[in-house]
Amino acid sequence: MTEAVRCPSSGAPTKTAALGGEPPNVRVKCPTCGTTFSLEDVTSLRNSFPQHFLQKGEKVEKLYAFVALDPDGNEGVMAFMDDQKRWIPMIGANRETIDQYRPVVKVLAESMMAGIKVKLVSFSGREDVEVIRG
Repeated sequence: MTEAVRCPSSGAPTKTAALGGEPPNVRVKCPTCGTTFSLEDVTSLRNSFPQHFLQKGEKVEKLYAFVALDPDGNEGVMAFMDDQKRWIPMIGANRETIDQYRPVVKVLAESMMAGIKVKLVSFSGREDVEVIRG
């Protein structure tokens, strides 16, 4: 198997034959950043990007985000790179959306984030700051 996939961390192309394994549990190592990840995780995420819109009439009242915390206490919103090299932040307006990111968070945490904690946090208290009309 030689299907090319992109690393969810660096966006670099990789070959699925890099570490072998039986599909769909093929393990891949990124030649750029050294991240190892499952082809199944990347494929399932690529095929089912989270739905970012709520039901008709619902408003965004709460946001969830996967936040990485380094040993010095610095935080950052986690993101991954998609097939077109766009950074996708791991945030969502409901638990159903955020739960779709869990496979990628797990792969990133296990493969390249030694010493980094990952938290799921929620933010509430909506304030409409600005309205931009198109």
